[in-house]
Amino acid sequence: MLEIMKQKISWMVWVCLLCLSALVACSDLELNYDKQQPTDRGIWLSFNIDGLSNGSKQTRSTLQSCEVNYKDVKDVYLYVFNGNTADATCIHAEKLNWKGNITQKHWVSIDLNKGQPYTFMAVGCDRNVDKTPSPSTYGFPNNIEKDVTKLGNCIAKVQDGKSKDDVAHEQFFVAMQSRQISNQVEEVALTLRRKVAGILVYLRNIPTRVTYKENAWDVKKLQVCLHKAQSSQVALWKADANKDVYGTGDLAGNEVLFDVELSEKNGFFSTKKEGNDTKKLDYFVKVGNDSVLADSYLAGAYLLPLDSLDGQATLSVNLIGEHHSGEGQVTEEQVLKTYEVYYKNPKTNNRTNDFPIKENTLYAIGKKLSNSTTNGDKPADLSGNLLELEVLPWDTIKLDNVFPVVTGPARIEADYNDEKYVFNAMYDSLIITIKPAIDKDSTIKKPWTLNVAYDLQNEAFPEDVNKDKLTDWIHFETYDAEGKFVGYTNEVKGTGEKEVKVKVVINDYAVQRALPEGNVYTAEYVEKIKKDIRRAKLQLWTEDVPKPYTIQVQQYNTMTIYSRGGKRGKPAYRGIARLDFDCEYDKQTGEIIVGNSAQIGWGYFKTGNEYVSGDNPMDYADGEVTSDHCYNRWKKGAWGSGAYKGSSIQLLTCRFCNLQTVEENGIAKVIDKNSANDDDHTKEKNWYLPAYYEMWGVSQTFGNQYEALGYTYKQTYWTSSGDNGWYKDAYITQIGVDESADNWQRDKNLHHRAMYMVHFE
Repeated sequence: MLEIMKQKISWMVWVCLLCLSALVACSDLELNYDKQQPTDRGIWLSFNIDGLSNGSKQTRSTLQSCEVNYKDVKDVYLYVFNGNTADATCIHAEKLNWKGNITQKHWVSIDLNKGQPYTFMAVGCDRNVDKTPSPSTYGFPNNIEKDVTKLGNCIAKVQDGKSKDDVAHEQFFVAMQSRQISNQVEEVALTLRRKVAGILVYLRNIPTRVTYKENAWDVKKLQVCLHKAQSSQVALWKADANKDVYGTGDLAGNEVLFDVELSEKNGFFSTKKEGNDTKKLDYFVKVGNDSVLADSYLAGAYLLPLDSLDGQATLSVNLIGEHHSGEGQVTEEQVLKTYEVYYKNPKTNNRTNDFPIKENTLYAIGKKLSNSTTNGDKPADLSGNLLELEVLPWDTIKLDNVFPVVTGPARIEADYNDEKYVFNAMYDSLIITIKPAIDKDSTIKKPWTLNVAYDLQNEAFPEDVNKDKLTDWIHFETYDAEGKFVGYTNEVKGTGEKEVKVKVVINDYAVQRALPEGNVYTAEYVEKIKKDIRRAKLQLWTEDVPKPYTIQVQQYNTMTIYSRGGKRGKPAYRGIARLDFDCEYDKQTGEIIVGNSAQIGWGYFKTGNEYVSGDNPMDYADGEVTSDHCYNRWKKGAWGSGAYKGSSIQLLTCRFCNLQTVEENGIAKVIDKNSANDDDHTKEKNWYLPAYYEMWGVSQTFGNQYEALGYTYKQTYWTSSGDNGWYKDAYITQIGVDESADNWQRDKNLHHRAMYMVHFE
């Protein structure tokens, strides 16, 4: 996982604008009305520069000192609230006809009541949100809804599927004004300010070796860390305009802000040739250029405001290393040295290492005056032990200073936490986004290749003899130029010219496990099957990059149960999915989420059971038989088949996916092993609603461990079995209740839980 984090974080330092450039070349500004006033009630909306109305005369030099370059704002949304308190409701939402021109005025048709206070909020995004394949990192504009959202509930929140990589290079701006309306046509002027903070790191004299525990360790990596995880959301409205607002929530595991591998492939050299000898240098050397000094490291990122924690350093720089023993062995990575970052208050001269990170503020470790030259540059020096920070309000910066453009490999975006999320045992699929590589020369496009690396080790069952189930279980769908499905493949290639979406298909995982003595779960066995997971990595290789960008895919195996079959069937082992119908795992935490429809009706409320499948009575020991009979009876249009639709038997009968790679004429081809050559449903492998005795088998196999598996006492489940004598009823079972001769429970009019079951191959 360390390798994954390293690649994700190195990509994070992409191009990010920190400051300003000239807006216009003229010395005077003339107002430009975007449309004529169509009604006699509404507002003329304009935007300020440095608190001055855009109707005022400004010089070019003044424009360069504003805190927002309006031409970098791509979309602007206006929201109007019927009050100035937290419970004020959004009564108007509109996307402005924004052209990036500060001289522009916008007409907003809205009927406002004289004497009533209103709040006007504008949100600016640094890209065209509705024109890009990837939505806004913070959910704009859909996170504020007309007639729904309250002023106090307006937040910018990092959306599912977005990470600190997205946060690092996306800024947004907010302007707000509360005022009482006096006229039918009102003039409103707003000033956009960044709602994010920025951290700039410019370092030199990075040691190549550090003494740690009396041994000399080679420095392999440099990290810039926060004292806690980054915030995941921030409020847009302040109850007290004079108080700072900080972010809340956590972007889990995102304390590391920057992470750079100090390797030759990244341009860092720790040795040099002297004749026939190789000399170890004290500090890393690196070639400079017109905008970055030699032997230095420059990076920057945006982040949401973050409050301080008393006694904890807000920022630190870590040197990470490896110790090489005499036998050539390498230890695990170790933090060799930590530099705490201090802020010296210019008014009091007091120095502290616990300081807040405020919105619209730049925190600079090292001085960088311009993106186009190294004049005046002063990187922070790592030859000592302390680092000092400069805190700069963005609206006081008068120079055109930008975050550096750093080459980054292609990367994968997915909507789940690959450390905590585990896919269910049943067939699944997901859409991933391939982000193209970024290079200093934006005209260079780097091809990429996507494939899969399998980890054959199953932590819970290392002795697993089903090795074939631990490989070749992930494939990619392919389509032609017209968007028609072509087939499956083990590898996808891209030119790197644009963002690409790929559908990933995951096979079912149904491997029978040996049960404890008596075929009853024990506490030890429960802990073992909780870890019965197979793993693989999606690998994205970028041309000329020696290591791939990877993201982990994990999948649970089925849970094995034993069905005694009762008097009407043979004993058999079956597999059940980890999730019941309409349940899912949270993609960020991995916790189970129970849907609103987890309890469903059985179906066939007016149809006799003998007409459901053709059985008389229905099968009590094999739900797949019932599933097959129902499907074929429905397909032939037999009596009662209309009631098949919407029933629990239909909803839980799912196709079993088993894609495998075969070789035909020397060409690798992915096929579906379970594809049927005719319409006989019984030739396909299915997930199905268990029969009566199979559900009793679940309860009996779990024994007294059902609570450890997430089930509750007397939790009621449907079976696929109905009785001819009670043709309007179906049989149900209860978890944790013993089977007995008089315990045949019947129901058809209530809603119960439903479980997926499958035959083993």
